[in-house]
Amino acid sequence: MKRFYLTALLSTCLATPGADPRHKIESISITGAQNYSLSKELLQELQSLIGAVFHQPALDALARNIGNETGDSVVSQKVSPGEKPEHVRVVIEVSGRGGPTPAPAEQDAGVNVNSRYIVEDIQLIGASISRLSEDLAQRIRKLIGEKFNQEAIDELGRRLGKELRTRAVSHRVTRGDTPEHVRVVFDASGRDARESDLYLSKFVYHGKQAWSAKALGEFDIAGNTSLLLGLVSDADTLLERYAGIAAGFETKKVFTSRVRLRFLFETYHHQWNSQTLAAAGQSIPGIYRTRKSFQPALTIQPARPLKLTVGANFHLVQMQFPTARMEAANAAVAALRYHQRIEDGAGNRHEILAGYDLHAGARTLDSDFGYTAHRWNLGYKVGSRRQEVVANFAAGRLTGRAPLFERYTLGDSTTLRGWNKFDVAPAGADQMVHHSLEYRHTVGDGGPEPAALVAFYDAGAAWNRTQQAEARHSVGFGARWQRFFAALAFPIKSGRMKPVFMAGLYFTEGSTF
Repeated sequence: MKRFYLTALLSTCLATPGADPRHKIESISITGAQNYSLSKELLQELQSLIGAVFHQPALDALARNIGNETGDSVVSQKVSPGEKPEHVRVVIEVSGRGGPTPAPAEQDAGVNVNSRYIVEDIQLIGASISRLSEDLAQRIRKLIGEKFNQEAIDELGRRLGKELRTRAVSHRVTRGDTPEHVRVVFDASGRDARESDLYLSKFVYHGKQAWSAKALGEFDIAGNTSLLLGLVSDADTLLERYAGIAAGFETKKVFTSRVRLRFLFETYHHQWNSQTLAAAGQSIPGIYRTRKSFQPALTIQPARPLKLTVGANFHLVQMQFPTARMEAANAAVAALRYHQRIEDGAGNRHEILAGYDLHAGARTLDSDFGYTAHRWNLGYKVGSRRQEVVANFAAGRLTGRAPLFERYTLGDSTTLRGWNKFDVAPAGADQMVHHSLEYRHTVGDGGPEPAALVAFYDAGAAWNRTQQAEARHSVGFGARWQRFFAALAFPIKSGRMKPVFMAGLYFTEGSTF
């Protein structure tokens, strides 16, 4: 009786318009069945029919196999004209004895999703994608939009577990918002918080300026809100070494995931180089002993390549010279970022980074400093499996009376490598231009975490408006592996060139590519 019912249904399908045997099968869809759980062999059989000439007995056999595997009693087919001429679409409907069997909303890890499905999105629960290495984050972005591949998803899960230092990374597959699309959700919430919530965001050694380190803790406290805690001792970024703590919180979704709100509180003590103490005169605001700041910021991502941040920096500094006093350095801030990755037909990867920063200290913000600071940066990277070329450009211009922490410096672990920043501009500068060119060659088998040999050339100048700009140059070589780098840099100047050794790790800052 069941066979008679199925035969009658299939016979009806033959009368459907577009079922001409000369036509080709454009697509095959399954409704009502838990098609995500079909066996690998059955999925391969289904896939082999797509693009083949319409042949009813082959579809009958597929329908029977689906019915046998799902245990359902009624399997019917519908054939309709396809989007292309002389093509048809086939929809196989499976109904159980008690009525239609709804497809599951989500499946556990390990299910065999039909490879014709497209990955709509990849989400990470229990950790932030911004904390992942650039290579791994790029791999996640690359999988979005591709056909679902179980082996690739499993490999991604293993790499996430390794980088997050936990084996408790599971994943599940859910239906996407678009037909024939799926969403993959990785869950790392079971990780050991002591291992992965507190992590280094920067650890750098410079032969002329000793070591610098920043550690940041990000702890989920409710929904999309995280508590931020940090420890800092940094002699690389500014003119001085500043050490202290940072605390704050961030809401990662304000009405929409494209809008974030962040509040950060910082308090630092400062140590100064003797060259800076000698260079800071009457025309440059004086040395300060402590600095406390409050920094609210709103980040908006109107489109995937663009990100806009607006906010304010409220600093209270304890000036040391000529007399001890408290001064406010309050500024409105804005930053615009553009980040785009493109892969051409030859398999070459292109990446573009561009940014603009504006800091404006104003009396209307009750600031004792009135100034405007502009900074532009542009980066371009092109690479294949074995080699990459990276070019970076940056420029800055400062007008008015600004505190020392707003003045430009060159000669650290990322700019004019090999130079000592206190020999370039010991009290900072109000004009700056810098560019670098770097070549990287992958060694080994070029696996998911390749190492690379590096050669670079840097050039730049930092000067005040009353001075003549003096261009400086440096060359060097080294190695990179994930976020670790080590290099010997040679400042090019008259006389003997003395190499400077640098090494360290950049996690969230200072490493544009």
